[in-house]
Amino acid sequence: MKHKNSIISSFKVALKGLKIAFISEKNIKIHSIIALLTLILSFICQLSTIEIAIILLCIGIVISLELINTALESFLNLYSTQYNSTIKNIKDIAAASVLFISTIAFTIGCVIFIPKCLKYIELWK
Repeated sequence: MKHKNSIISSFKVALKGLKIAFISEKNIKIHSIIALLTLILSFICQLSTIEIAIILLCIGIVISLELINTALESFLNLYSTQYNSTIKNIKDIAAASVLFISTIAFTIGCVIFIPKCLKYIELWK
């Protein structure tokens, strides 16, 4: 029984962390809204199972990196409240990782969605 409780409490802690990040971080909210809109568009465009899996993977990676970036920034803020160029560089590099994967995810989205959207535009002509 103890093993079950530890799994359940692990899920509760993780969900609490997700809730804290969602409430306190603007970028998590932005990524979540974009993810929801992307999933809605995925169903409207009738993406294949593989295409939806790729979209879900991109969403998961972007939001996961944003969560890690948020946790790292919070940790570094505990370390020092004064300006520190090394801490600034660490935060900038972590933010760059989110920007990089978001750009890749956006590009993948364009590769998947643009041909589908062009088909719908041609049907309206």
